Amino acid sequence: LGFEPVRHPSANSTGECKCKEHLDPAIHCDQDSKQLYLKVGYCMTTYNETDTESTVVVGQCPYIHPSAENSSLLRYFPLPPNLTESDLDEYMCGEINRVGRLCGQCK
Repeated sequence: LGFEPVRHPSANSTGECKCKEHLDPAIHCDQDSKQLYLKVGYCMTTYNETDTESTVVVGQCPYIHPSAENSSLLRYFPLPPNLTESDLDEYMCGEINRVGRLCGQCK
């Protein structure tokens, strides 16, 4: 979600990853640990623009994600390391029985 492959002048990829440029300010990317963090009070879900394309949406949420409850004094909480766009909505909304863009609807 927040990483992209490192491209060298040759056509081959090294398999390394780096933080994407221009991430939303609510997302912190730690280049050394390859860890993504989301600001407490925010959620991140996908928004299906078409049947084949989706966009990751970040915004303020009216709840605190369960993973962030113990981090209430911290500014960010860690996201699972192998979280994919397809798993994102269930991770962010599932435990609180919500669905939709930024978990805005009841299940």
